[in-house]
Amino acid sequence: DFYGDAGWVHKSVVCSRKSGIVIRKKYVVLFKKPDDNSKKLLRLQKMVRVHIKRCNSEWCEVKIDKFIGWVNKKNLWGDTRSSSS
Repeated sequence: DFYGDAGWVHKSVVCSRKSGIVIRKKYVVLFKKPDDNSKKLLRLQKMVRVHIKRCNSEWCEVKIDKFIGWVNKKNLWGDTRSSSS
């Protein structure tokens, strides 16, 4: 985990959807596009869980409630490898 602890979890209790947790700052901004100059949609508090839709080299597109936007990868803990879903 993001604290550096390790352990085992049975696959039956793990969700198949990729998720991440906001880390690093008190809050991070959810942007409309993968660009710091893009429209700001929300402020996500530290430790909030988001659904990771896809990632590129620097950003992840995430969903939280009814909002979909982009968060810089350095502000997320989770499977942020470049992908699509």
